[in-house]
Amino acid sequence: MNYRFHLPTKNEREKNKELRGKRKCPQCGENTFVPYLDAIGHIVDGRKYGRCERINSCGYILYPDGDENDAKRNYRPIYTQKPKAQFLNAEQREKYFKPSLNNYDKNHLITFLRGVFDDATINTMIEDYYIGTHSHFNGGATLFWQIDKFGNIHRGKVMQYDRNTGKRTKINGKGLVTSIHSLNDLGDLPSQCLFGEHLLSKYPDMFVGIVESEKTAIIASGVFEGCLFLACGGCGNLTTSMCRALKGRNVVLFPDNGKYDEWAQKGREMRHLFKTISIVDIMENHDVLERYQLKKGDDIGDMIISPNFDFKDFRIELKEL
Repeated sequence: MNYRFHLPTKNEREKNKELRGKRKCPQCGENTFVPYLDAIGHIVDGRKYGRCERINSCGYILYPDGDENDAKRNYRPIYTQKPKAQFLNAEQREKYFKPSLNNYDKNHLITFLRGVFDDATINTMIEDYYIGTHSHFNGGATLFWQIDKFGNIHRGKVMQYDRNTGKRTKINGKGLVTSIHSLNDLGDLPSQCLFGEHLLSKYPDMFVGIVESEKTAIIASGVFEGCLFLACGGCGNLTTSMCRALKGRNVVLFPDNGKYDEWAQKGREMRHLFKTISIVDIMENHDVLERYQLKKGDDIGDMIISPNFDFKDFRIELKEL
């Protein structure tokens, strides 16, 4: 079926530079707006006509002629066809997954963490989260595998860190990050899942702590006993679809500095999924930020690796949503 207007496909986004980045939604102001294209691939007023991908919390959508009845006949929604789940098969696991679980002496992040945690804790982190090493970005990069609760491998996120500071390595102000499927012949992969999701069955009774960064989930796992830390991989990824695997669990949100209100709202919207849901506001405490020399946008992982952090004197308060 041909459509007068449609939302861009993955192939169209890759070919058209104007479509590679998200635009600001006219309703919620977030950079999650996807514009409509006409039949020959031209953007139809990308500031107005399109759809916000924050479907649950925003839901803005405006068709080029404003006629929703006509739109149902002539426009293609974002999810017209359900994508086929192309998880890593047995051959790809042998080629990409297993070889990455090695060379930790070259892994910049592991090198940094060895200066913070003892060897036993590091080994548990590596084994639990399947931390990988990749030669990308001139070697020593860390590979975070996304493995769901059924053991399916969705993708691997490759990131580079400074071996001395543990901070993301940046070039021209931009962090180094890519997905494993863009480096080889894996092709399209299914939607993302929570980093560490595969651990839900291993630790069925633990509270689940959700953070944004994969690195932070790993760091927090080394100090918080009785809490399983998972990462959504980005503030905008804290969605109902991403968190369905946590149904019936006790969940605690650990937002980055400056993201408390946004995550609190998202937590309330997803409350029906969980047994309980709470949030921690410690990263909004100015005294804490000053004490641990933290800055805007830092998270609980940055606090833990702060030189003067003492977990024995550390207390957090859970606020139920």
